[in-house]
Amino acid sequence: MSKWMWELIRLILTVASPQIRESLCKLLDTLEEQAKKTDNAWDDVLVELLKIVLACPQSQQNVAKFLKDVVDTLPQTPHSKG
Repeated sequence: MSKWMWELIRLILTVASPQIRESLCKLLDTLEEQAKKTDNAWDDVLVELLKIVLACPQSQQNVAKFLKDVVDTLPQTPHSKG
């Protein structure tokens, strides 16, 4: 995605009203429950990334755990440690 698109998204998220941000976080809570029911672990990754981008309250506490979980789901390569 182009750099200008990320800048636009960042700008919009920083000026969105608290009510809209809260509603989006609630929507993501629903999507999180749905993602947990699928066999695709990347659904969980997508939802958590969106929560982090939107700075949803619960996501801020789970960033380190989330990143570790993502790394743990990546396939091992010959250059991987572990």
